[in-house]
Amino acid sequence: MAVNRTALAALALLATGLPVVWSSAADARPTATRAIADKKGVAHAVESFRAAMVRADGKTLTHLAAPNLSFGHSNGLVQTRAQFVQSVVGKKEIFKKIDLVNQKVTIYGRTAISRHEFHADILLDGKPLNVKLKCIEVWDKTPSGWKLVSRQAYKTS
Repeated sequence: MAVNRTALAALALLATGLPVVWSSAADARPTATRAIADKKGVAHAVESFRAAMVRADGKTLTHLAAPNLSFGHSNGLVQTRAQFVQSVVGKKEIFKKIDLVNQKVTIYGRTAISRHEFHADILLDGKPLNVKLKCIEVWDKTPSGWKLVSRQAYKTS
């Protein structure tokens, strides 16, 4: 089944519960300078989250994830922030290596969508897995930095 990325992005954005109301397209776009800085900030947050997954760093994962995080896996499992962090820190999932490729970040005011390919070597319940998935993430800009609100991984053909 082909996945319409625009529809998936819209659903992910709506799933965050963040207000999605703009009076015009111009209102949704920050200035060019701000957009560049925000894209870099989101890319840095995504990279920090990736590195924390490999290190099993629960403190950093908790800091970067919103309290109401919805973390969706390609098999349909959806975890809260506490469940996801515990699965990483508790070694249920051990991320040996994660590469994020072909990242694209789009800014919508204080909300950002990051799309990328997720290539990883994982031990899941002690069983080695090599996964190649696509992910869409929704990030919210807060006073303490960018927070991951929603993430959904999906398989491609």
